[in-house]
Amino acid sequence: MLHHWFETEDLTENADGSLSTFRYYFAQREAVEIVIWLYEVRSARDKYDLLRFDASGAVSSGMFDED
Repeated sequence: MLHHWFETEDLTENADGSLSTFRYYFAQREAVEIVIWLYEVRSARDKYDLLRFDASGAVSSGMFDED
């Protein structure tokens, strides 16, 4: 899946009708890889599991509005 998302050339239409190659920003790719790592390696399955990895202390469970 990662190969498809990041290595397959996808064309996107610009405002003027021309086509250009779509590229993820570096940080977007890093974010996707981190989420996969958290799920697969660290078994983070819910918001409380994710909060264990917040070293800054800036995230709290009250920031999530789902049950």
